[in-house]
Amino acid sequence: MAHWWYSERRRSLEKDLLRQYLNRLHEQGIKDYNWEQLWYDYRLSVIESLYVPALSGGGEDKYNWYPQLEKATSAFEDLDCAELLT
Repeated sequence: MAHWWYSERRRSLEKDLLRQYLNRLHEQGIKDYNWEQLWYDYRLSVIESLYVPALSGGGEDKYNWYPQLEKATSAFEDLDCAELLT
C-alpha cells in the first residue's frame, strides 16, 4: 500500500484492510498476534518500502520509481515511522 497508493487513498483504506487481514489471521488460528503488533509490523514494512523503488530499477526510469518513492516517503512521514528508527 505504501508505495502504490497516494496518501489520500492509503489513509482511507489501510486500517480497514489491515484489520481485515488480522481477522483472517485469527480465523486461521493465529491468536497471539494483536492489532498493536500488526500496526508496528506494518510501519516497519513502510520503512522497507523506501528501498523498493531503488531496487526496482532506479536510474533513468524515473517515471516508474520516482512516484513509488514519493508515495513511500509520504507514508513514512504520515505514520511517523522515524520513531521506529530511534
